[in-house]
This record gives sequence, C-alpha cells and structure tokens, in this order.
Amino acid sequence: MGRGHGKSNVKQKTKSKLHQLKVTLEDVYNGKKKHIEVTRYRTCTACKGSGSKVKDANTKCTGCGGKGMKTVSRQIPMGIIQQTVQCPDCKGEGTVINDKDKCNECKGEKATQKRKLIEVDVEKGAPDGKRYVFTGESDEFPGVEPGDIVVELMLEKHSSFVRKGADLVYNLEITLLQALTGFRVAIEHLDKRKIIIASREHEVIKPGKYIHYLI
Repeated sequence: MGRGHGKSNVKQKTKSKLHQLKVTLEDVYNGKKKHIEVTRYRTCTACKGSGSKVKDANTKCTGCGGKGMKTVSRQIPMGIIQQTVQCPDCKGEGTVINDKDKCNECKGEKATQKRKLIEVDVEKGAPDGKRYVFTGESDEFPGVEPGDIVVELMLEKHSSFVRKGADLVYNLEITLLQALTGFRVAIEHLDKRKIIIASREHEVIKPGKYIHYLI
C-alpha cells in the first residue's frame, strides 16, 4: 500500500495519485469551482497508527528489531556472505500484531480508507490538461509522508465552439443565398451573452472562411 522501510534516513513518501476532472468549455471560459471525491488511506485514529487495540502495546518485531530488514548469512563455496533481506517474521513491516490484539477499526493495517471532497478552483482560460497539485492529500501511513493528489483537467467536446489556442471558433452553417447576399445571425456566447455575427456589405462568403471578432 505504498509503505516503505529500511535503513535510509530519508523519510519515505507514498506515491502521488493522478485524478482526471471533466470540465466544460463554459467552465474554463468563465472560471468555476469544481469538486472531485477521492479515496485515500489515512492513519487510523482509533489506534493512532499502531494497528493494535491494546494501548501502548509494544508491536516491534523481535526478528528485525523493528527495521523491517535483517542480515542473514549464507554459505557459498568460497566462504560465507551476508545479505540484507526483508524480515520474514513481519514481512518488512517492522511490527507484528497478534490477531486478538488487532485494532477493530483498521484490522491491524494501521490505516483506514477515507473519502474526501477536494475543491478545484478552475481559473479562466485554464488549458486542457492543466494540473492542480494538492500537497499531502494522497495515502498516509505511520512513519511515511503522504504524497500528493494531482488533478488534471479533461476538456469535454462542445456542441458549437471549438477551442484553438487562445481563440474560440464557432461553426456556423449558412445557406447558399446567405453566402451570396449576406447574413446576420445572433448566437449565444459561453457566458450567455448574445453575439451578433454578420457578413460585410457585398461580401461573398466562401466555404470554410473565418470571420474574426474581437470580444
């Protein structure tokens, strides 16, 4: 579950988790607060991360002294070599808890799964794929630093507008008569404003023509 043990003085950290958040073109044009629910491990509050329901219980593994690793000697033709391996008594955990003493809340796992609603402040103009980092919101275990939650925006396809860089493109279908004689059409912008799109006087519109508007 992302826990780490060993002799290193560098404190271990759980893996960061990536979550994708679907957003609409309206969301990124206007800016909006969105929420995403995440599930992660948190240190058990019932046993304070000891895994035991017995208060102040000594759960340190006697096989490795709580290190999770132990040195073993092995005979080879040239002599004896020593290797550092994962402790088989505690399976690298550094602690051993009797079944009868295991915490009723976490079942001896030292951590329980918790849900949390994370608020993502999607700012105006946020690009597709933008990532927001929430420090320390990933899995948490005793003696291990929690990693981060990373939320990545995933832009949904819009029915009328297409985003091209910093520009918005609106696909408008017109008749042949309108292409030859001119047109004037009201459309609804992403912020609900009514925008008038019109051809210039005596202008003939060719298929695929772009008309630029500064809004």
